[in-house]
Amino acid sequence: MVLALYTDGMTEFARDALAGEQALCTALPKIVAASIEHPARVLYELILGDVVPPDDAALMLLQFSSILNVARMDDPSRLQEWRFHASDAQAAHVARREIGAYIRRLAGDTEASNSSELIVGELIANTVEHAPGLVHLMMEWTDAQPVFTVRDSGPGLAAFPTELPADIMNERSRGLFLAHSLASSVTVTVSPTGGAELRVVLPLVQRIGEGPMRTADDQHRGDS
Repeated sequence: MVLALYTDGMTEFARDALAGEQALCTALPKIVAASIEHPARVLYELILGDVVPPDDAALMLLQFSSILNVARMDDPSRLQEWRFHASDAQAAHVARREIGAYIRRLAGDTEASNSSELIVGELIANTVEHAPGLVHLMMEWTDAQPVFTVRDSGPGLAAFPTELPADIMNERSRGLFLAHSLASSVTVTVSPTGGAELRVVLPLVQRIGEGPMRTADDQHRGDS
């Protein structure tokens, strides 16, 4: 449970108390669902933005219980989650490094692991650069191939680029094109309230039973 204590300056900054309260109610669940540093400061920025309130605006968040049970990296769970604010470069770096370690632990040092790490790195970098706000990453390996999901609260990505720019000097979207080319499949869902969800199936296949992982190409050769 999280208790939010705030002064009227947090909700009456636009001289519309109802709209201010609605903004607070909309932003608060996003903060509560994320494990980030200085959540009150982030919530303050989400509500007020660049507006200078005419009255004192103060906010305090009190947490009485664990908000999120995120599997630890030393836990062999097939579901891992990371949450951070896009402005926190260190948190993004740590998440990328831990996801790479997760892939290596379950798939070993293979070419497919290298490709999967590259996909993950490009998606995180693109999200941090173009989607300011909260970022939610998930790595789920409950089916034959792992699924990497990125959820953000930015302007949203309409679709993945499937071709390189005509101008060879234009580096825009090259990382996303590379991720699309290496992944087994990519889907993009844009939220009507802002933000997007990228769901990427990584090019790895789990071997049945104990033993190392193998790629989809390896499995095809073995079955033929």
